[in-house]
Amino acid sequence: MLRLARRLRFITVCAIASLVMLGGCATPGTGDPRDPFEPMNRAIYSFNDGVDKVVMKPLAQAYQAVFPEFVTNVYAARLFGAG
Repeated sequence: MLRLARRLRFITVCAIASLVMLGGCATPGTGDPRDPFEPMNRAIYSFNDGVDKVVMKPLAQAYQAVFPEFVTNVYAARLFGAG
């Protein structure tokens, strides 16, 4: 009987959660559909893209040139706990 009660409670919780999530899909869009932050987003993207090309890419290439693959693999294994 306890097993049936747990199953019924689980089904009820799932049904309520599904209805709540589906309710978000039914809400009408309000406001302007255009992105009000687009100019700022474009500026930030341009800055990040520039930093990536000028700083990060040469740094990554230098790292790959200086350290052999074995060293980077051992370092990554130790860093992420795989070794």
